[in-house]
Amino acid sequence: MAIANPPVFAAPGDPDLALGAKSRLTILLDHFGAIEDPREPWRVAHPLPEVLLLVVCGTIADNDDYEGIADWARHISSSCAASCPTITGCRARAGSPS
Repeated sequence: MAIANPPVFAAPGDPDLALGAKSRLTILLDHFGAIEDPREPWRVAHPLPEVLLLVVCGTIADNDDYEGIADWARHISSSCAASCPTITGCRARAGSPS
């Protein structure tokens, strides 16, 4: 079954982004935004879509536990971190450049 209007993907730095294409990270955040967050709002430090993005990307980067994913988030590129405030926050708490 073909998708009627497939999304246009673009990587950071891709000239297609200037033409209105969404980055892959933005598309993932949009999809994760559709998931209901069962947490009590007053206890939420980070939005669920950003937490899920961090876990998925960290797992793809071959990290399989909390410490590995957190360490990975502290050391990823600034262009990647800029798309996710939760990652930017991890980097800032660790003293990494944002």
